[in-house]
Amino acid sequence: MKLTKVKSVRMFWILLLIYLLLMISDFVLTYIGTPDLALEANPLVSELGLNWGALFVSNFIYLLVYIISVYYSFVKYESPDIQCENFKEYCSMLWHNKPNQFLFKLPKNQEALFACIGYAYGISFIIMRLLTVSEWILYLSGNAFYKQLSENVELQGILSRLDTFLLIILFIIFISHWCHKEYKTNFISYRKG
Repeated sequence: MKLTKVKSVRMFWILLLIYLLLMISDFVLTYIGTPDLALEANPLVSELGLNWGALFVSNFIYLLVYIISVYYSFVKYESPDIQCENFKEYCSMLWHNKPNQFLFKLPKNQEALFACIGYAYGISFIIMRLLTVSEWILYLSGNAFYKQLSENVELQGILSRLDTFLLIILFIIFISHWCHKEYKTNFISYRKG
C-alpha cells in the first residue's frame, strides 16, 4: 500500500472518530439542555413535531452518508494521472476529459465529483457539528451573551440563515481546496516521472 493511501485511510478514521464524538456530544448535550426537545432546531422536531426516535434515525442516516462519502473520498477514490499545463487545464481534464472545456458545465467525471463532494462534506460537517456542540456548551454554561442571543426570536432567524450560509461557504472553500490539492499531487507525480 502506498504511503499516501495509508495517510488517506488514517485521515478517514480520524474524521470518522471526530464526527462520532461530536455527534454523541450533540445528543448528550441536547438531552441535558432540552429533554423534551423544545429547544431542538432539527426541522423533524421543530417543524414536524417528531420525537427522539426521529432525531436518532435522522442522525443515523447522516452518519451512514458521512461514512460512505468520506470513505469514498479518502480511501476508495484513485486520482487520475492527467497531463496538463496549468490548473485550469487540469480541472477541465478532470471534470470533462477535454483540455479547454468550460468549467461551469456539469462534470462528466462522476467519480471525481463524488470524491470532491465527500471531501467537502467530511470536513464541513465536522465544523458544523462543532458549532452546534459549542452552542450547547455556551447555553448550558449560562453564558449571558449567548442567552441574550438565544432568547431573541429575530436573531434566531438570522442565525439559522447564517448557519446555512456558513455551510455553503465551507463547501466552496473545501471543494476549491480539494481541486488544488489534487492538482498539486498530480503536478508533483508528473515532475517525478
